[in-house]
Amino acid sequence: MNARVVLRDQGFDPEFADWAKAKVLAAFSRYGDEIARVQITASDVNGPRGGDDKRCALRLQTRLFGQLSFDSVDAEPRRAVARVIRRARRFIQRSLSVRRSHRRSGPTAD
Repeated sequence: MNARVVLRDQGFDPEFADWAKAKVLAAFSRYGDEIARVQITASDVNGPRGGDDKRCALRLQTRLFGQLSFDSVDAEPRRAVARVIRRARRFIQRSLSVRRSHRRSGPTAD
């Protein structure tokens, strides 16, 4: 899995990119080859006008589901990253569970 963190603004602490990349790798490594690429883009929603809203966009390139996109906004950028990762994992887990249950049930005879 190839993981990349893009910071669009200067308002993030220096360790943030490394922390975010480690969180992404830990969260999605269990899916192995299912996920080819992950990109987190962090930006300041209000830009130079002020305010504390940080946006985190997560893009996943997956084998089964194609490209997936998730977003989260929070005053604390680390919370935004954690939330967007939770959303993506929950979606993938539910989707894989549904696919497995459909495969197990098999076709029905008429």
